[in-house]
Amino acid sequence: MHRLRHFYASDFLDAGESINTLAAYLGHSDPSLTLKVCAHLMPSSRDWARKALGRALRRQQEPAG
Repeated sequence: MHRLRHFYASDFLDAGESINTLAAYLGHSDPSLTLKVCAHLMPSSRDWARKALGRALRRQQEPAG
């Protein structure tokens, strides 16, 4: 069960969700606990920026519908 929660948290953070939102989903009463437990899972700001740019460019390439 712990590994599943850990996988969920890492996937959630990789998608760009906030620590506060993740804390609520995990049932943590204090987001600082979530940050302590999950800080090593957070993507670097460089990775986050690269993914955000990729998403923006893909949206630009989608045909208007």
